[in-house]
Amino acid sequence: MAITVLRDVDVLLDGYRIRGIMNSVALNDACEPQEATTFGDTAVRRVSGLYSPAIDMEGFWDATLDGVFHANLVVANVPISVAPEGGTDGNLAYMFRALAGDYSMFGGVREVNPFSLKAEGSDGSRLARGTMMHNATRTTTGNGTARSQRYRNNSRV
Repeated sequence: MAITVLRDVDVLLDGYRIRGIMNSVALNDACEPQEATTFGDTAVRRVSGLYSPAIDMEGFWDATLDGVFHANLVVANVPISVAPEGGTDGNLAYMFRALAGDYSMFGGVREVNPFSLKAEGSDGSRLARGTMMHNATRTTTGNGTARSQRYRNNSRV
């Protein structure tokens, strides 16, 4: 098992790169187990419930990104991608569509101005694990592997 120190986490919110201002990112992929115990059982029985991806970000407030956060507050199905080792083409990434419902900013005297943003899944899809890919039109010739970025429900990102 490789141990990773988070040094270059890259977050994309609706196509905007949120980088250089964050100092904490927590990505959650939770599923609430549901109790399904019936008469005659001798132990508690549970079944899988519904999945609920979520993200909590914290860092230092930025006037430019403040506009991005406000524009996407309580907007459903905003795409969020998180790359724990940086947003370089080919790196591991997690993606989901979210609704940001909690944006906080500003602190006390003599503090660096903080912000926090919390968002939860909004389209009924699970957290998708994939690869960061450069979003550009390219013309090329030769042999290679074609890649297509898709969510679990097969809708294009």
